[in-house]
Order: sequence, then C-alpha cells, then structure tokens
Amino acid sequence: MSKFRLQPILSVLSAVAVVSACQPAPDGPELLAPATSAATPARASVLTPSARARYDSLPPLPTPRIGHGLVVYRNCIWAIGGEITWGDAPTNAVDRYCPDIDPTRWHSAPPLAEAAAHFGGVAVIGDRIYVAGGLNAAGETLRSVYVFDAARGWSKLSEAMPFRTACGGGAVVDERLYVFGGRIDPSMGTSCQGFRASSGMLVFDPMGPEGKQWTQGGDGPIPWPHCAYRLTSIGHIVHVVGGGGCGPALPSAFPYEFDTRQRRWRSTSASVGGTWWPGVSRVGDFLITFGGRDGDLWYNPAQMMYARGVTTMGAGPMPSLPDGLLDAPSVDFRGDLVIAGGANDATYRAMSDVTRLRLTSGCDLYESDDRVADAAALPVIPDRSGEVLPWSTTLGRICHRDDVDYIRLLGFLQNISAGGVRLTPPPGTDYQLTLLDSAGTRVIARSSRVGSVPESLPLPSDASSYLLRIESQDGTFDARRPYTLRLVR
Repeated sequence: MSKFRLQPILSVLSAVAVVSACQPAPDGPELLAPATSAATPARASVLTPSARARYDSLPPLPTPRIGHGLVVYRNCIWAIGGEITWGDAPTNAVDRYCPDIDPTRWHSAPPLAEAAAHFGGVAVIGDRIYVAGGLNAAGETLRSVYVFDAARGWSKLSEAMPFRTACGGGAVVDERLYVFGGRIDPSMGTSCQGFRASSGMLVFDPMGPEGKQWTQGGDGPIPWPHCAYRLTSIGHIVHVVGGGGCGPALPSAFPYEFDTRQRRWRSTSASVGGTWWPGVSRVGDFLITFGGRDGDLWYNPAQMMYARGVTTMGAGPMPSLPDGLLDAPSVDFRGDLVIAGGANDATYRAMSDVTRLRLTSGCDLYESDDRVADAAALPVIPDRSGEVLPWSTTLGRICHRDDVDYIRLLGFLQNISAGGVRLTPPPGTDYQLTLLDSAGTRVIARSSRVGSVPESLPLPSDASSYLLRIESQDGTFDARRPYTLRLVR
C-alpha cells in the first residue's frame, strides 16, 4: 500500500544480539528458533496471547550492519556477516550478545571463512548454525553452505546448494531449512535491488544422506520474478511475507504459503499491505511483521508493525516503531522481539541500533497497567487521495472490570478527511469509547451506547495526536475475547 511521505507518518521494526569469544557460551536448551523461523522455542515464551508492549534499546552492534543473518544460539544473539555500508564489500565478522555473561556489549565470535552478505538462508537447526548462499566480496552469488559447531567452529559442507542463491528467504520446519527464490539475474548486476527469479522452494535436511541433503520442494507459485520478500514458518506452513514485482514497481501483498507436508503452494489472504524488505519474526503466539518500504522506492522505511495471532487469530497494528526500518532482521529472544541493524532512511544507510520490543505477561497486547504514558501508538495514515487508510485490530482486551486501555492515534495531517473510529465489544459486554486530548486530561467526545453495540466517534482533521480510552461501561467484560477497534473513512 502507498501513502504520502509527509510527517508524521508511519511504519515498523526489527533487532538482535551477541557474547564473548573468550568465554564459552552458556550451556542449556535453545531459547528460540532462527530469526526467520517459527519453530517452537525449547522452553515456554513469556509472551502470552496478549501482553503489554514497549520499546527499549540494547547495546548497539559493534559496527553498522545490513544484509546480515540474525539467530539465537546457546542463549546468545548472533549477528553474522552482512555489509557495514550498503553496496560495499561484505564482512566475515560474527558478533554475539550474551546478556547472561555480559549485558553491556557485543563480543566477537569466530568469523566466517569468507566475507558474505544477503544470504539465501541462515538458521539454527539442532545445535548448529547453518549459513547458505549469499553474496561474496566480489559480488558473486554463492552456492556454499557453512556450518558452525560450538566444538569445532565454522566449516564448509561438501554438498553445496543446487544453484547460486542470495537475497532470498529461509525458514525452518521440522529441522529442515526451506529457502525460496533468491537467484540474481546476472544481467541486472550483483545487487539485491536487481531482478531475481522466483526459483521455487529448496529444502535442506542436515540429517539427509550425503549428496542428497538438498532437494527441490516445488516451483514458485507465480511465473514472474519476485523480489524483496521474507519468509517465516508457522507449524508446517512456510509463509512469504512482503515483496512484489522486481524493478521500478510498487510493492504488493504476496498472499502465498507453502505446505511442507504436501509440498505445494497455495494462495492465502493477505494480512497486511505489501512492503519491500520487511522484518518478520514469530514471537510466542504471534507472527510479527514490521518496517520495509510501503511505497515507491524513494520512500523512507516504514514505522508500522503488525501482529497476527497464530492460535487466537487476533490481528492488528502494534505500537509504531521509534524509527522506520528497512531490511532489519529480528529474533524472538526470551519472549521479546529483538531487532538489530538494518537501514533507517531512504539512502539504505546501515545502522548499528538494537531495539527490543518488550512483550511482558498480561491479558492485553497493547497495555496492562492502565497508564496514559504506556498507550500503544497506532497510526493514522492518509492514502494518495488524502483519505484515511482504514485498519482494524483485535489485539486488545478488557481484562477485568476496572481495566482501562489507552491507545494513542498518531499521524494526523491537516486538511485530510480523518474519518472516525468504531469499537465493537465482545457479545455480552458493554464497553465505552472516549476520545481524549494527547495528555489524556480533556474529554473531547464519548460514545456510551447501552449493550453490546458498536460505539463510534468522528476524528478531528488536524495535526494533533489524540488518545482513545476503552473501558467497561457497566462492569461487564470478557478477558478471553478481544474487542474490535476499527479506523474507518
């Protein structure tokens, strides 16, 4: 989807971490699957189907990084390879953040055997890290597969990928790495911005017999080249997130998924509009996507984040990122979303920031402490015609009779048709919707209809931010079922 690039306007996020090379990584079960995987963590995540969210900063990467891999391995976050400056030669550096050993900074880890970036797939399977494909220092696309073992360090597998692959996406299902697309057309140069063929799904089984570890999983679902997407997995399904046609075109939602059991593609409903190079992770019960470019190639990265419940099926926008992010990898680290590096402006300049979205236990994904200061900041975005781009969310709940949800609406622009907001409570409850000023001290409008009927309020058409307050009107509530909050034209 597209929008004016006027401020204030929105988009999304992602992050990572590392540990000391002179100290062994702490032993113990893996906390989470690889950055692009939706495999279930070995121990329960603290994230529940609803929780309070806020952003904070972790120690920055030692150098700016883009096009790198990000995984959690032995209780540490590992940043692997990548480019320090976009378009320059990649690095072979590997850094890790181990907060149980040193929470103050990242430490160097054993480097890759060769410098590389924009990998075909990076994953943790069992007790090893696998790095497949990528672009080397000469700009050549690689077929190589490197593996890291804590006892032996990095080594190169004898069996290479079936073809050269970079700038693709990888996800893990049932201890196998699935890599989709990513071949670069040599006629378009060596950048990930060039055309890339959707070459179908490749499957890597590290336990397979030598010479047969890589197999073809099925042709791509569409005949034309597809670029700038990411992969994630939920159960036995691999999802393609973001992207669009290669070249000077607007991004589009790519509503396809790959069934790893039946080995076939099928179309599915798109949960969000298209973005180029979004971030994606599964954290606990939620699939979270963020950032990317949601308009023409010269637009700045987006600040928007979006969550979709895997089992609850609740979905909607998350609190907007502090800054826009592009091509930023992220991981589930102990139930929080950690985003490390990526780019935060239209020039694709690499950054070293590491951001954590805290997802603490609670009933409500937006906030659980009833404080204005922790109000979830959700976007109000105009499309090209100046009309508000509508969204809806089912991520919020009223958890007890005195619970109050505060939601901050950001991005109002003067002289647009702002539309309104509609609240639909769960059946059998009676909720009240109030519009407040930005400080939460002055009531501007209130809707208090009796019973389980929608409450609606118009939104002002000015440049201010506003607060919504959602609460029980008569003491009835439903902590298991969410309300629906919809931004309407």
